[in-house]
Amino acid sequence: MTLLWDAGSVPAALVMTDNTGGTEIDLNSGKSYTFENEGTRTFTINTRATIVNDNGTTPTSFKLEQNYPNPFNPLTILQYALPVNSNVRVTIHNMLGQQVAELVNHERETGWHTIEWDVLPSGISSGVYFYRIEASEVNNPSHRFVETKKMLLLR
Repeated sequence: MTLLWDAGSVPAALVMTDNTGGTEIDLNSGKSYTFENEGTRTFTINTRATIVNDNGTTPTSFKLEQNYPNPFNPLTILQYALPVNSNVRVTIHNMLGQQVAELVNHERETGWHTIEWDVLPSGISSGVYFYRIEASEVNNPSHRFVETKKMLLLR
């Protein structure tokens, strides 16, 4: 079976994942995705975040800043600090605790990091959302940092 789309009309921030096979599909690099028709198959479309490493002073501790602007529509900025190279995961959850987006899930270098999250292509509705960071030192995974903050999307 093949999924087809017009690559020129897909926002650059969107990424599709084949949940059955775990394959991430870049919707802007092609116009189709072919897979075996093995019964029911699920796909997830998420917003890919733009990540910028801010060159400034080296942080002395982990920190998650309040998003800005807050309330926001359709774009907000999340910023966090890493005192050491860390494995970082940043997720967005709705009021029911369901994950609606995963913005980061990679190793990141020491420093300040900024994520621009544009909800426009994802169709997420107005409401209160929670963003959560989970970070663990690369060289000492038992040293972990977890924090959650609240934000408001007004459409």
